[in-house]
Amino acid sequence: MKRYRVIVSPFAADNIRQALYGRGTPWRIFFTVDGDTVQVLHVRHGNRDYWLP
Repeated sequence: MKRYRVIVSPFAADNIRQALYGRGTPWRIFFTVDGDTVQVLHVRHGNRDYWLP
């Protein structure tokens, strides 16, 4: 089973969430949840700067 964590992103006012996926320097997956639908907005490696929507 893969390891991931969902945390509140700095963009919480926009209802954008961030999942950290992987070990060491994890990938950041920015997404929104609307009912039963999850929309992935952006995927970034952990060494890169934060994404600004």
